[in-house]
Amino acid sequence: MNYRLRPAGSRYAYDFSLKVNNIFDNQNIYYVGQWYRFTVDPGRDWQAVVGVRF
Repeated sequence: MNYRLRPAGSRYAYDFSLKVNNIFDNQNIYYVGQWYRFTVDPGRDWQAVVGVRF
């Protein structure tokens, strides 16, 4: 999700961005090599970015 805001009469533009991975918090198990060794995906993580352009 990304938004750009430029107020009227302003020389600045503002950028807002939000990124969410694994939004439903699913955990999938992946087996690696042998039946007793496995890895689990990380849970939900997110990133928010705010920027100014001038």
